[in-house]
Order: sequence, then structure tokens, then C-alpha cells
Amino acid sequence: MRLHGADLYDRSVGVEADPRGAGRGHDRQRTLPAIACATSRASAQAVPARSREPSMIPQQVPTTCPPRQSDPRLTLAHSLSESGYPPWVRRPLALTLLVALGCKPGAPPQPADHPPPADPAADPPAAADPSPAARPPLAAEFPLDGSRIVLPAPIVFDADGAALSPAADPALYHLLDYLGAKESVSLVRIEGHASDQALSEARALAVTRWLVVRGVACERLVPVGFGPTKPVADASTPEGRAANVRIDAINAALRGRLIGGMPADGGGQLAGDPCR
Repeated sequence: MRLHGADLYDRSVGVEADPRGAGRGHDRQRTLPAIACATSRASAQAVPARSREPSMIPQQVPTTCPPRQSDPRLTLAHSLSESGYPPWVRRPLALTLLVALGCKPGAPPQPADHPPPADPAADPPAAADPSPAARPPLAAEFPLDGSRIVLPAPIVFDADGAALSPAADPALYHLLDYLGAKESVSLVRIEGHASDQALSEARALAVTRWLVVRGVACERLVPVGFGPTKPVADASTPEGRAANVRIDAINAALRGRLIGGMPADGGGQLAGDPCR
């Protein structure tokens, strides 16, 4: 008796022939996906390299199929794929089963992205700058004493140095607001007064740079030092000496014209270039 391909498969896996064909078709439908995938996985290894033709089955193309399970029929299908059947029989059968089951080429697995390990020798990230302290409210009035700008408080420094103290903020912001409101004042002289000439110049330059950092045009400022040459109080008393150590802000030019015929430096020693 001549047997067809389906009958050969049924006998090989132990399925009894059904004259009506119902049982055989149902069993084939259940095991077909597993056989197809097992055949496709094994055929690429079983067929010699010289007989593999790209036109028949793409080489090294992963497929998305149901996972292999522990089923005796899978083992049989794997053995069938490694049997001595000619490649022109085995490859078309595998390709047909793959297409019928809807198996499709899948993307090759990609290595997982892992962040590079941290370098313990690397420098730690720089800390963020602390938020600036809240500034005083904008000044509503700017009183003058002649050409001198009257400040609400003295501009103070750390002891015996040129570093500005936080207590100087009210006076500094008042001066900043004045320069922002009085655009017609084209030149302001920042005068430093101290018992030491070098210290008076350093303090005048420190105030000038504080203003420039906050947006005042450096061309509008002239820092000068007078040392102890222009006292305003009796230097023989502690109170008088404290009053003589000061910073004055003087209007030096209005709309580009010097005020009172005085030189821009007022006769003091230039402390440096505020634009540098």
C-alpha cells in the first residue's frame, strides 16, 4: 500500500490512522508548530555548508517561534531534520512549515546597555553655588550732600582687610540702585580713606568691582585711594579714627562733563582699572 507524507508522519509518531481523517488532522494541527520550529533550528546545523543555498533558507536569521517543549514528537522531528533526506526535500519542508505557522525573522539580540562603571579617581561634581542672600528693597530716595552720595550705612570691611563684610550690603545696594536710576551721572568716583594708602586703594577697588559684577558699566567708575590725607574727624580719639576710615561715593561727571572743574580722580591715587 502506498502511503502519503501525512500517513508516514502519523505512523512515525504513533498516531493510529482514522478512516474519517478527524483525529489525524487534529493531532497534526496541535504538534505542527513545535515540529516546524525544531526543524528550522536543526536544519541549519544538519545541512553541510556547501549545500546551503541562500535562495532556499536565509542563513543565520533568528526566528520568533514557540519555545521548544519536552515532547517526544519534538525529538522525533529533530531526528528527522538530521536524517539523511536530501537537502532539497528537507529545506522546502522546513520553509513551508515556518510560513504556515507565521514564524517571522526576528531582530538579533542586542547587548543590554549598561552605564560605564564609575571612576573612583574622578573628581566629584562641583557643588552648586549657594543662593545669594536676599537683597534690600529698592531705594526710594537718593539724598546728596553736595556731590557726595549719602549712603544709609557705612561700607564696612573685615578687620584690617579689603574683603567686604555682609554688613555692607545695605550701603552697596543703595549705591547700585542710585547708578541704575541716575543714568545722567556718567562718572562716579569711589574714594577709599584709611590710615594706610595701599589699604585705601584696595578697598576702593573692591567696592568698584562689586558694582561691576552686578551690571554697572566699568567706565562709569573711578576707584581712588587717599590714605589718611582727608580726615573728617579728630584722629586723636577712637571715634574720630573710626569715622576717618570710610568709603565715599562722589558724582564726578554729569552727561560726560566733569562737575566743579575737578579732575575725575579728585586728586587721589588711582587704585586700578575697574574694567580688568
